[in-house]
Amino acid sequence: MSGPVEIAQKAWGDELPDWVLALAEACARTSQNRVAEDLGRSASLVSNVLRRKYGNNRTARCRKAWS
Repeated sequence: MSGPVEIAQKAWGDELPDWVLALAEACARTSQNRVAEDLGRSASLVSNVLRRKYGNNRTARCRKAWS
């Protein structure tokens, strides 16, 4: 089973933004649910951003919340 950092690295490859890496590292330190709660977002949104599954609009919202 892969951790959040490995999941993000695999999904984003060389294009992995710093903020997504920071998001993944925060999930690895605590939990995806905790990070989502801290951001006021759903755990599924965090998961989909790490996996690069959401479109730019939703990813931008997560980035704004994380910044």
